[in-house]
Amino acid sequence: MKPGSLENSVLRRVKPSKREQKRLSEAVNMMKDRFKGLNARIAPQGSFAKGTNLRGSSDVDLFFVYPKSIGKERLGKQFFSDTLDRIKGLDYEIAYAEHPYIKVKTDEGVDMDLVPALEMKFGEKPITATDRTPLHTDFVNSHLDNRGKDDVRLLKRFMKGTGVYGAEIKVKGFSGYVAELLTIKYGSFKNVLKNASGWGIKTSVELVKPEKKFDEPLVIPDPVDPARNTASAVSLKNVALFSLAARKYLEKPNIKFFFPPDEPREEKVKGDVLITNLKIEGSVVEDKLWGQVGKSVDKLKKSLESAGYGVINVSAFGDNKEVKIVTHLESASMPKYKKIKGPMFNLAEAVDKFLEAHKDEEIFVGDDGRLYAVGERKADILDIVKNSISITEKYSLQTEWLHDGEKVSKENLKFIKLEPSWLRE
Repeated sequence: MKPGSLENSVLRRVKPSKREQKRLSEAVNMMKDRFKGLNARIAPQGSFAKGTNLRGSSDVDLFFVYPKSIGKERLGKQFFSDTLDRIKGLDYEIAYAEHPYIKVKTDEGVDMDLVPALEMKFGEKPITATDRTPLHTDFVNSHLDNRGKDDVRLLKRFMKGTGVYGAEIKVKGFSGYVAELLTIKYGSFKNVLKNASGWGIKTSVELVKPEKKFDEPLVIPDPVDPARNTASAVSLKNVALFSLAARKYLEKPNIKFFFPPDEPREEKVKGDVLITNLKIEGSVVEDKLWGQVGKSVDKLKKSLESAGYGVINVSAFGDNKEVKIVTHLESASMPKYKKIKGPMFNLAEAVDKFLEAHKDEEIFVGDDGRLYAVGERKADILDIVKNSISITEKYSLQTEWLHDGEKVSKENLKFIKLEPSWLRE
């Protein structure tokens, strides 16, 4: 299929229908009607308000923008005072970011976030993190026409298909706003890919000059607040994946970049894989949990390597209810004994300490004049895993081994398969 017809086919699948857009608009208007008379400007934000939303996954945010005089300390209290009584009878929950916000399901069945913010004018500095959002919406709407917004939809679907979409800690990928800025900068979906295919380990994409130096792999200063890097969440791994996927797609366009095919029913394990299932008890803030999961994964990698294991990969999957930590090793088996490096022979005090520390082990002098001990390995993988998990929430833990040569179920294959489906034909 030619690139143009392929992309048009994808767009037909991902662009919301007029019926869906109308349903969302009506839900927003009916929700706004509940809050008439408040001392706040109430308006939709996010991808729906920008016209870059994807079919079936629309991001509907209703912002309550208060006068700056309300102040950061009073904002949350004022917001709840204004809203909670007016959404009685609806299914809602209070969620938390910098300030609390409300996740609510409307009478029409639309999921919506009600978010407080303070008024901010272009060129001003934000008081809270959400203050920039209405200006983001204005900036995108003033710089993208309908064709450009469809290009954003293609880019978002491409990022989803290649596994790099989502700025949350769990993903460390590209936000919708970053996809919009890239499209504004380069003019089209195809031009974004052409430029991204040439990215390096340090890349700066400037719609505006930054007001400070950034250290992240990808830097895209925010036109609304140039002291902020909109791409700060994007990991080097996801920069690499997106750049490589862009290059491969331009070489040979294929639908699998947008919609990855189902994995084969069975595949054999290469190496040994330990799947650690954590069931989280109670209600938790997902970003907080996944910040802890990320630290646990890093600690686990280092601990295993320090113990002498060949680590292929350690990764985590899941949500705020269940987390899978997948530890992929060259082999779970290790020799029973190991050589322990000691001091040089002429360091008398260090030699005495080494002899005392290894008094029950055989010690010898190597050709290099250094003392060595023959010690028994005591590292247990399960102990290393358990000691590496640094999650403050209560959880239960179960483990499952998949050994070299075993057939892997389709359910587990999606967690242990390392090669992206789009990398090769």
